[in-house]
Amino acid sequence: MPCDKNRQTLVRLSVAVALCLPAVEPAMAQVGLQCSQKLAVGRFVNCGNGGYLTIGPTGAQKTGSGCFTFIDAPQQALCKAMTFATTGTLKISMSGTKLSMTGAGKITMDFFNIGTAAGGRTKTYTSGSLTASPLTFGIGGRMKIDNGEAAGSYSGKMTVTVTFTN
Repeated sequence: MPCDKNRQTLVRLSVAVALCLPAVEPAMAQVGLQCSQKLAVGRFVNCGNGGYLTIGPTGAQKTGSGCFTFIDAPQQALCKAMTFATTGTLKISMSGTKLSMTGAGKITMDFFNIGTAAGGRTKTYTSGSLTASPLTFGIGGRMKIDNGEAAGSYSGKMTVTVTFTN
């Protein structure tokens, strides 16, 4: 089935950032978080069948079902957990299991992964794997596009929380 070049759907997912600053537990410390790259699908043409697109936290991409022609390369979110000791536990987590993005229609993202393709929405780094500060990590997810989805720009936000315990 040929792609209809007029049905371009631009999807951009912004990852909002929050810092966890617990005041009651002295063993937890504030960790700065900087995200230099948003999780972005970019522009693509949906050939009309709908389907899934997965962007891994390392930037790898794959499509489930459907027919997509990419105009822009999708990219994972890239973030850095700033200054922390390398002895302790650094926990990174995302709010929610699903993100409904707003735009001309309704597109959802789910199956978020932090750090690795099997990282899940919460990733914990322990002293053995904390070899350097800052720690750079990627965030990926799966986007579901329904058959006949309206063309347009879509966006949404999720909160990333970082805590360090020594």
